[in-house]
Amino acid sequence: VDGGLDALKVLDRFEKDYGNDGGARTVDDNDGIVTVQVYNAAISACSRSKNNSAEKRVSRIDGWQVALSILQRMRRYGPSPNDQTYANILQACAESGQINVALSLLKELQKSSFPLTSKIYLPLLKACANTRNVNVAQSLIESMKENS
Repeated sequence: VDGGLDALKVLDRFEKDYGNDGGARTVDDNDGIVTVQVYNAAISACSRSKNNSAEKRVSRIDGWQVALSILQRMRRYGPSPNDQTYANILQACAESGQINVALSLLKELQKSSFPLTSKIYLPLLKACANTRNVNVAQSLIESMKENS
């Protein structure tokens, strides 16, 4: 699967074939196979791109949006997102240049009771390094210290 729209198509088909009443089964279901790992794989694909540069641009733009739509689906129907889910979404946003979207999601997580791990911060720190955004990187490191 290469890109967000492809990931969404595969996930839709997977849910149709193996899901439960329009929503996915949770990882706790003994017979459920639409687990958080399946969603994480689809979200991870959202940050990948195709070989063609025009397709690459479209894929990356669509990828972060698709990643966020998959997150909304998980929040609505299950399974619950985990730290890898959020790391993958932040990666898709950061690689698409959507740093403000990624930072907004991080602020949302900080306000919630979700445990923040270094895995969640890493994609944002990499994006800051790539764009040489020292101020945001320092802010993120301070936030990591506060949340550990």
